[in-house]
Amino acid sequence: MNNESDRAEVLAALECVGFVTIFPEKRATRFIEAAKPAIYVKGGDYSSDTLNAEEQALLREIGAEVRILPFVRGYSTSELLEQLRQTIK
Repeated sequence: MNNESDRAEVLAALECVGFVTIFPEKRATRFIEAAKPAIYVKGGDYSSDTLNAEEQALLREIGAEVRILPFVRGYSTSELLEQLRQTIK
């Protein structure tokens, strides 16, 4: 529903966000290595168990704090699209 540029723009507008980037790879490893973030944030659909092991190792190596935001039900684009599909049927 919202492309990656639109989503990045919304995040970048938040005062507490210092930097937003879009990268072409599936994993953020190259980005993490280049940016060396102090804080690395993932959505609540991730956990320390599901975060990519290579990303975790690199984040530990650079001393980044990993924060996983709480998952908020009712705001999933996938769920919204499914609801729309069911309504259209």
